[in-house]
Amino acid sequence: MGRIRQLIWVIVAVGLLTGCATQPMPHTAQTESRPAEKAATITPMNFPQILPDGLVAEKLSTYTGPYWEDGSEEYVEKVTALTVYNPTEQMLGFGAFAVEQAGETIYFFVHRLPPNSRCLVLAYAKKTCDLSEVTACRELSIRWEYPQFSREQLDYVCLGKKVTVINRDVRVLRQVTVWYKRYDRAGDCYMGGIAYAAYLHAMQPQEQRTLQPSHYDAADARIVGIELEI
Repeated sequence: MGRIRQLIWVIVAVGLLTGCATQPMPHTAQTESRPAEKAATITPMNFPQILPDGLVAEKLSTYTGPYWEDGSEEYVEKVTALTVYNPTEQMLGFGAFAVEQAGETIYFFVHRLPPNSRCLVLAYAKKTCDLSEVTACRELSIRWEYPQFSREQLDYVCLGKKVTVINRDVRVLRQVTVWYKRYDRAGDCYMGGIAYAAYLHAMQPQEQRTLQPSHYDAADARIVGIELEI
């Protein structure tokens, strides 16, 4: 009886092994071959670019030197810089611009750019970028300004680090604001979007006053505007 049971177990085991050996392999689905995905390409921005209000974004570059835009004059390296040209006969009171690079927006702000002049504007917050990956340049906001005075009303003389303002009007001027910017004579270009201001109060008719503004030197700065309050 025991032998019969062993024989039965042998037959069962052999049957199981034979079944495993002869069981067909599972079917493997054939996957369709796909073409290799092409790498994304970036078409860099070409300059100059004429902007909607007639201003020109002449060039995008990198800048190393003192950072003017926040007044700190901290030394920086390879900060992105945008050269903006104003070919119009109007004073640009304020302009905001942006460039797009690899999903990031870099901003530029310029204050008081005179007619027919250009300015090297350094990127806000000292941003840097890969110039070859810039894909867009946009004008965000523009404000034009018009002259508020003539030299017959108010005159000024610049000498060295001093500016003398003369009230030629018959009225008392409550406040006079003198705006000035850094200027590179060799490159014929204002340096930095920032404009500095100096103030005079309660100027009497025919009075003249001399002030020594910070960041001002006639050798590397120019007066770009004067505002009056009467």
